[in-house]
Amino acid sequence: MPSGSLAVAFPSNVASMSFFNAPITESTYSEALRTTAREIYSDVCETQTWTVDLALTHAHRQLDAALGLTHGWDSYDAEPPSLTAAKLATSVIEILRNSYFAPPHVVASVEGGLATVFSVGDKFAQIELLNSGSVFTTTYSADAAPQVVKFGSDEPSLRAAVQTVRDFLS
Repeated sequence: MPSGSLAVAFPSNVASMSFFNAPITESTYSEALRTTAREIYSDVCETQTWTVDLALTHAHRQLDAALGLTHGWDSYDAEPPSLTAAKLATSVIEILRNSYFAPPHVVASVEGGLATVFSVGDKFAQIELLNSGSVFTTTYSADAAPQVVKFGSDEPSLRAAVQTVRDFLS
């Protein structure tokens, strides 16, 4: 059977049925199931895209709000996010959108910059995008000590950071 094809058992009682006054054959039955499966898959993809786009619209709003912060926004002398951090965050958000993976939060970092923050169950992860251009992922759970990994700020490195978070949370 070719890769990606759908194996279908042809029920014996279907042979006595008709579809638009034509007998249903094994071939027409299989094609109807494949068409239905494609339609369902398409609907799921559209729903996922809409859900991810909605979450990423929220992420962009949070990014915009964080860019309005001033020096000392945390009452402890933290620097507000810079344009460098904002550009990196925008790149990460775009990578997330293209991979149907949305962060629930984009927040200012007390280290000076921004962070995309994720959590699933008892697992927590973030991609921190500092004003200096440095990029780090932090992952931890109730069962494991925090793991911090430094990444470059180029697109392949940002993709690797997103994949690190995705792998940890899955």
